[in-house]
Amino acid sequence: MADTEKVYIIGIGDDGFDGLTQASRHLIEQAALLLGPTKTLAAMPSPTGRKIEIGANLEEIVQAIADQGSQPIVLLTVG
Repeated sequence: MADTEKVYIIGIGDDGFDGLTQASRHLIEQAALLLGPTKTLAAMPSPTGRKIEIGANLEEIVQAIADQGSQPIVLLTVG
C-alpha cells in the first residue's frame, strides 16, 4: 500500500465528536468513506463522502474500501 492508501481508525468516547482532537475531526470531515456503528455515524457530521454502517454487510464494506483507491477512509470505533 502506498502512503496515501490508509484506513484511519478513530475511537469515539462518551463525549462524541466534541471530545476528538482537531486532527481526528479533520479526518472524519474529509473522509471519502466513513465506516462505523449506526449510532456513532449518526452523531458525526456528514463527511464529504459516503457513510456505511457496519453490520452483516461485509461484502459491501470490502467492495467500498476497494473502490476508494487512495482516498481517505475512516473506521469509527466506540470506547
